[in-house]
Amino acid sequence: MPIRLVRGAALGLGRALLAIALVPSLGLAQVFPSDDAYVAVQCSGGDSWDPASDGPGANSERDIVGEDGAPAVLLHDDGDFLFLRLRIAADPSSGGAFSPFGWGFEIDTDGSLDTYELLAILDGIAGPEEVVLARNDVQASLDDPSDPAETVLGTYVAASHAQTSPAGTVLGGGADFFLTIAVPILDLEDAGVDAARASVVWAGTSSNARSLGTDMACHDGDLGDAFLSAIASDGLLLDPDGDLDGDGLTNEAEAEAGTDPADTDSDDDGLPDPDEVGLDTDGDGIDDALEPDDDGDGIPTADEIADDKSDGDDLDRDGDPSHGDTDSDGDGFSDAEEGRDDDDGDGVPDYLDPADLPDAGPDAAPPPDAAPETDASVDAAPIPDAGPAPQPDAGAESPGDAAPAAPTGGGLAGGGGCRTIPDAPALGFVLYVLAGLRRRRARAA
Repeated sequence: MPIRLVRGAALGLGRALLAIALVPSLGLAQVFPSDDAYVAVQCSGGDSWDPASDGPGANSERDIVGEDGAPAVLLHDDGDFLFLRLRIAADPSSGGAFSPFGWGFEIDTDGSLDTYELLAILDGIAGPEEVVLARNDVQASLDDPSDPAETVLGTYVAASHAQTSPAGTVLGGGADFFLTIAVPILDLEDAGVDAARASVVWAGTSSNARSLGTDMACHDGDLGDAFLSAIASDGLLLDPDGDLDGDGLTNEAEAEAGTDPADTDSDDDGLPDPDEVGLDTDGDGIDDALEPDDDGDGIPTADEIADDKSDGDDLDRDGDPSHGDTDSDGDGFSDAEEGRDDDDGDGVPDYLDPADLPDAGPDAAPPPDAAPETDASVDAAPIPDAGPAPQPDAGAESPGDAAPAAPTGGGLAGGGGCRTIPDAPALGFVLYVLAGLRRRRARAA
């Protein structure tokens, strides 16, 4: 199973730790892989590194070395074991026995980079020598790699779970060596490591078997003490090609996108991650898969999906569904202005209702005598009594004869003093609409 580097990934891991200590492993048979199977652990985007003889105690077999092209820390996962490897300045074993020191790896499982939760370490002090998996229950000293791990979760015989081999470099002044330990994957997962999420490790040497601190990788000891948060590795996935939540996105793809590999809808907006990864509807630089309001109109995407769609999800036929459209009903007023109120009480939110004025639905009209008083009301003047309408002269001999002149006073036809009387129901409706528009503009302001 390949290990994959993940740049810019969320570095949180499994949140649950095993409630009881693990039974010591019986030691599954394993074969240490060839050198070309290992993946370089990176720090800040480059190969893990460490200067030779940097700081007190960092010498000989306790001196980690590394540079670009010859990384200080490497990993390999074969599906059964996680192989963790250090490049050191001298052979840590002689006559078949390891020197009385420690070489190990601290692992983060809670996403907080000022603490570590697990320690996998080769204990050259114990008799017999062994690889130990331990848990740091209490970080008594924050940001400190030398804080000891208190609870032993598993032990593995060093003869079958650790080895040294020539590294083929001379960064320490002489021949460098690899020291590699193997830890069962199942034991790591039971202890809280999540193969579907990016892992962070710290590597170092020690004068004891319960912490690190003599020489830490990716840190120049000549510059002072090492702090966990400053020297954490980049994220690595133990199972990049898996699909923990079964949504069609690999664990690696989810790590790169920042989505949750255990959740098919990371932002809980009702749309699955595969439909949103790589999209940025509102252009704010945040992927839709991570944003609960895709179009940035102030109405959550989940609400826009859940609201009434009896007329379809693209009311204005502009090709954009309502959750990706800032004017869903195409009435010239933005969704942010209209909101989810229901002014006309028809059960459709205003942002989805192009006719959303109170009582102005398709079957409702204001009563003829109910026009509101507004500044635009017409002050109807009394109509002058025009008397009987003029009749044609009975003596007219042909249609071409001139008709009597129309009145020029205040009558209904002609004359500067006349006015046309609007139809009362139509006028009431117009004024009612104007009043509704005023209320809407006032609310938007």
